[in-house]
Amino acid sequence: MNVIINVYKPSGVSSFQTVNKVKKLLGADKCGHTGTLDPLAEGVLPVCVNQATKFADYIMDSEKEYVAELCFGKKTDTMDKTGSILEERPHCKIDEEKFRKLLENFTGDVNLKVPSYSAVKLNGERAYKLARKGEIEDAGYRTSKIKEMELLSFEFPVAVLRIRCNKGTYIRSLVDRLGDESGCLAYMSGLVRSSNGSFHMKDSFSPGEIEKCIENGDYSFMKNVNDILNWPVAVVKDEAVDALMNGNAPDKQGYLKLPLEQGDNFFIQNLKGEILAFGRKMKRSRKPIKVVKVFKNKL
Repeated sequence: MNVIINVYKPSGVSSFQTVNKVKKLLGADKCGHTGTLDPLAEGVLPVCVNQATKFADYIMDSEKEYVAELCFGKKTDTMDKTGSILEERPHCKIDEEKFRKLLENFTGDVNLKVPSYSAVKLNGERAYKLARKGEIEDAGYRTSKIKEMELLSFEFPVAVLRIRCNKGTYIRSLVDRLGDESGCLAYMSGLVRSSNGSFHMKDSFSPGEIEKCIENGDYSFMKNVNDILNWPVAVVKDEAVDALMNGNAPDKQGYLKLPLEQGDNFFIQNLKGEILAFGRKMKRSRKPIKVVKVFKNKL
């Protein structure tokens, strides 16, 4: 069982708790997610099972889409509704037209605070642990790429945004900055991750739904890694398999099929169609694919 599952994380539980629930339901040896969602947030949380965890970084690189609700008038220390209020501006107001104009300045590369109450590591310790001890007020800044931002609804003091962005974007930090620049302050009052790369909310399964599927003997919620990543496949000759399984990349003559023009990352399989490894294309080398990971138990 080396698969990826499009899990829908409910609000109110951590990403770790959600992954652990899935792991227990499947009786898996290892599970991992592809990007933390805060306990407040809900939505798409792809979970990699067993050897599929080796591909988590590649899935994590994918574009994300969020639907975020923000509330004007207050700033909190966590930048969301779970935090303590730092400042209030109850008499401030911004109209929809002015807010739409403000959003135009927030596409492209945007420098955002890394929330002090986040899982990022500072000197080997999680930022939120340092923040709880009062040892930090912020965790620095990070440049994020906001690809698209759409105002879905506006009924002051509440607005709802759809945001497409790259990995590592803290939506609550974006909301906090929007609040500052509006002059009215704001905090994130709700968040849904509606998609993560090829994983979409409409195709996701809550832990409860996964449990019911298992009870009914329905495992269609599991997806093969090669179906998700859709990488080109290089096929090795039988005489090159033993060397490959020992981590030695075949030279060009060791492949029966080598579609180098189709991408940068490749699954490497044998003549039986079993995936033995994956690798990255090398330029100007007699070994055209560098082996990144070999699967002792075929994927």
